[in-house]
Amino acid sequence: MYNIKTTKLFDKRFANLGKYFLLSNDEIKEATEAIKYSIVELQQNGVLPDEYDDHVLEDEPWTGFNEYHVLDDLLVIYYRVDKKKNLRFTTITTHRELRKGNLD
Repeated sequence: MYNIKTTKLFDKRFANLGKYFLLSNDEIKEATEAIKYSIVELQQNGVLPDEYDDHVLEDEPWTGFNEYHVLDDLLVIYYRVDKKKNLRFTTITTHRELRKGNLD
């Protein structure tokens, strides 16, 4: 079982998906359910189903962080330390924001 931690930025964006990402109510519901499910899956099993496309990022400043897809352009960024069984959910973002590298 992995230990889960979240940043203030992750919590803020998760609580306000519609505001930050201009999602419809249906998209907010789908994204919320997918994020909650993914966190439980990672906590219990350490891996996600293939459809999440979980992978390690290679470009600065995100080198070593993991990213997975919730909606087509809604991404969850987290950092994993397998040795200590820790997962730190950093933010929720888009491809465009991720490429900029600097999140508010």
